[in-house]
Amino acid sequence: PTKKKPDINRIYYRYFDKVFLFSPSKQTLPLDKLKLDESRIFDKYSDDILEEIIEAERDDVNGNNLIIIDDSIKQIKNRPGFHRLILNRRHITHNCAEEGQAGLSVIVMSQKYNALDLIARTNMSDVILFRTENAKELRAIKEELMSDLSPAQQDEVLKIAWDQKYSFLLIKAYLPTADRYYRRFDKIVIKDGECDCEE
Repeated sequence: PTKKKPDINRIYYRYFDKVFLFSPSKQTLPLDKLKLDESRIFDKYSDDILEEIIEAERDDVNGNNLIIIDDSIKQIKNRPGFHRLILNRRHITHNCAEEGQAGLSVIVMSQKYNALDLIARTNMSDVILFRTENAKELRAIKEELMSDLSPAQQDEVLKIAWDQKYSFLLIKAYLPTADRYYRRFDKIVIKDGECDCEE
């Protein structure tokens, strides 16, 4: 096995060749621990910067990269460049002149689920949700992400997932019901109308 590279954080080592971060609150992040390349950290989201990243990666070798958009919901709302990124993510940085297949993952962090555009919310493969008591937000979560469950099952899944202060619900949006819901990273088993956590 290959030795772990000491200058690359284990969170993305062997997963991503490059990590790009947009964060207006970057000064509050432990950047020294994340060990990101400073030239790939931006304190403000813009379609222009995003397009520069995409063009540079499309002209490079086909790598597996990650774009993190933190604390920038107002800046990405109704932005054509961001929508294009979300909708064409798998193909947008592929260089046909190079071998292999390019990969691009996107992580968007938001304080509120429904503050993010509907077009982005419905095109996310994985969604992590921390507890909310906001009725409008809960309704959007249930309608958009949990419509395969009955109202009673929806409530039970949320109860299981949010049973502790920092617990979260992970939804793998493109998977069938049996593999879709997790309390943190433990599968929530839905069987005969009952829900239970598999630890």
